[in-house]
Amino acid sequence: MVVSRVHDSAVFKKMPVGITRESYYLKTSDAGRPAALPADVGAVAAMSARVSDAARVEYGAFDVVSDDHGGLYLIDVNTTPSWGDGGHPDLLAYLGAGLVRNPDGG
Repeated sequence: MVVSRVHDSAVFKKMPVGITRESYYLKTSDAGRPAALPADVGAVAAMSARVSDAARVEYGAFDVVSDDHGGLYLIDVNTTPSWGDGGHPDLLAYLGAGLVRNPDGG
């Protein structure tokens, strides 16, 4: 699992090419465990892991936004995600390696 934190001041939130992001690489099985993660990142990881398990989404991108009080809202689940032209090779290599090592999910 990769959780990317992005701040977009636009009314309609996007992840345009070039926007600054902080990415946190972790195992899905570690998503609900306290770790050296910022609280919001840990909460998004735990939420994504629960939704992924319940909806049986083995690969996808979850769009989560937060309000000014730290409330988290899942707004979209993309089961065929795209990261645009050029993508994010490190992120995609990390996710791809997980699929190769663990082809049955879990």
